[in-house]
Amino acid sequence: MCNVFMHRDSDRCVIATKFQTPERYGLYFESDDAITLSESVPGDVFGEAVRDAFIASRRRANNSIGEKKSVKDWPALKAAKAKSKAQFDREWICITVKGANEANIIVRMETDPVEHGISLTKHCNPLVVERLGGDLNLLKKQYLKWEHA
Repeated sequence: MCNVFMHRDSDRCVIATKFQTPERYGLYFESDDAITLSESVPGDVFGEAVRDAFIASRRRANNSIGEKKSVKDWPALKAAKAKSKAQFDREWICITVKGANEANIIVRMETDPVEHGISLTKHCNPLVVERLGGDLNLLKKQYLKWEHA
């Protein structure tokens, strides 16, 4: 599983691999090394980066559970260079990419809720990187359209 944060007003994006702890309720956490892509990245390169982050997701121990952390320690916030969580929420859209079946042959891309709890979803084969990148860009456009409707 990974989160793809897409900037509302540009083609910048942040890709963060998510891990699940093997113990204690299976908590999810993002890796510390979120990837930032610039506006000039072609769709296939974008799709490849998302696919790689998705494939890297697995169960692993989080040694920082219990440590005091602030929201400013959030890897996606740091990678986006946002000054606050409120600014990040205003400027970025989150699309979660996760397996739709046990073998992860199909991925499900799902936005945060737009209106009335409605989330937009799309499915595709993660190995077809051009399609993965294109579908994520399409979801962003549809999300923005719904948001302003």
